[in-house]
Amino acid sequence: MEMALILPLLLLLVFGIIEFGWMLRCYQAVGQTAREGARSGAVNSTTAVMDSRVDTTAQDVYDLDPTKIVTRTYEYRTAVRASATEPWGPFPTGGNGGPAWSTLTTDGAGNNAKSDDKDYSQIRVTLTYRYPLITGGMFSWLNGGNSFITLKQSIVMRKE
Repeated sequence: MEMALILPLLLLLVFGIIEFGWMLRCYQAVGQTAREGARSGAVNSTTAVMDSRVDTTAQDVYDLDPTKIVTRTYEYRTAVRASATEPWGPFPTGGNGGPAWSTLTTDGAGNNAKSDDKDYSQIRVTLTYRYPLITGGMFSWLNGGNSFITLKQSIVMRKE
């Protein structure tokens, strides 16, 4: 009798620990995949090369499904200084007072983020991954009935 009362709670706890562990693993993998994309952009790769690097890293290194990466955002911002001997100036601000990020695009053989003696850029890669719950609908009530949880990671790296 006692086992019949305790077993459902025990199973819920065990499967919750398993689900959380897998989700945390995927969250870390999404962050490392974004880092690989940012590193690729930091060495002046085009956005197509960055996409390829993200897909390859997700699939081959972390065993993630690249088709579940629902959004990829590649951005940059540039700090400017008056001359090569002056200290670095602040990053420009956006309308809300935060840093002004611009969309990273391809400029010839590389990307359009600047990097020289006068100014430098930071590259930001943001990935949104749709993590499918491995326990199916058991924990979907925690996420509004959805059988997935959205994991989002952003990585910023200085352009070389």
